[in-house]
Amino acid sequence: MSSPSATVPGAVRTSFALYMTAAAVSAANAAALVHFHLAPGLVLVNPVVELVLYLGIGLPMRSGKLWARIGMFSVALLFILLNLLYTHGLTSAFGSAPTYQVVLLLVLVSGKVALLGAATWMMYRPQNQVYFG
Repeated sequence: MSSPSATVPGAVRTSFALYMTAAAVSAANAAALVHFHLAPGLVLVNPVVELVLYLGIGLPMRSGKLWARIGMFSVALLFILLNLLYTHGLTSAFGSAPTYQVVLLLVLVSGKVALLGAATWMMYRPQNQVYFG
């Protein structure tokens, strides 16, 4: 419930930046999947959907809207769960795809999960409670 002239707390700015970085990692993951011929080109739509969600909910969150903070938490939780399921599927691909490809994809997905977790944690830091009123 802040005014447009209110200063955005550093933790909220960092949280938003981490969500944007997670979208970039998602794009890199999708590009790797297509490059390695492990998924069709349609998988490139996923990072676009994520970016639209992160921007559509993240910008109001950065402005201090409580509903947006709750929305970002929900979206992040959904993507964390989906990526954990994806990770489980990747571990079964060790026999069918070259090891370096699977390891690269596991690193990208693990990095994305860590970024989403850190972004959500930064958003819910105690000093941000006043900002979200």
